[in-house]
Amino acid sequence: MSPPEVIVVPFPHPGHLFPATELCNQLASRNCHVTVFYPSSSSPSSLSLHPLIRIVEFSLEDSVNFKPPALDETLLKLIAVYFKDRNSSDFPVCAIVDEMIGWAIDPFLELEVPAVTFFTSSACSSALAHAMDQIIRSTDDLLTPGTIVHRSPAPERDGCAPASSSSAARRGPPNGRATAR
Repeated sequence: MSPPEVIVVPFPHPGHLFPATELCNQLASRNCHVTVFYPSSSSPSSLSLHPLIRIVEFSLEDSVNFKPPALDETLLKLIAVYFKDRNSSDFPVCAIVDEMIGWAIDPFLELEVPAVTFFTSSACSSALAHAMDQIIRSTDDLLTPGTIVHRSPAPERDGCAPASSSSAARRGPPNGRATAR
């Protein structure tokens, strides 16, 4: 039985391509065939050296200053062409799409290919975003219209995890005063 295929579709910007490259290398190290869609101007040579990684290149005029509609149209065509002559029994086991182009999971789902999005920021910023949402949800009933709440990471936990609502209450707001308009 051949290794499963996973498609990776990164957002074509340098800050997103490096994490996608690392993801591809991790998947290949676990014996997955990886097909990654990369702009031809940014295709990393390190990926082409791995026998389980296949790069499908596409052109964008400028991978830093491109217009979103051009990317949308290009990726939709690329996905359609990629699947055009394939038998559904030969489809990839899943597609992993950068969160910045989360809409691109739709064509995969229409083809009944499971698809997920990935977030290219650090685990710390992902944890902060999740924790901030949880804190805001848990304190909604404490907030009144016009109140500004300052929250920051807890330095006692390596500056990575957000302060809990109880530690924020214990220490108080920044500069020792609450701000309200």
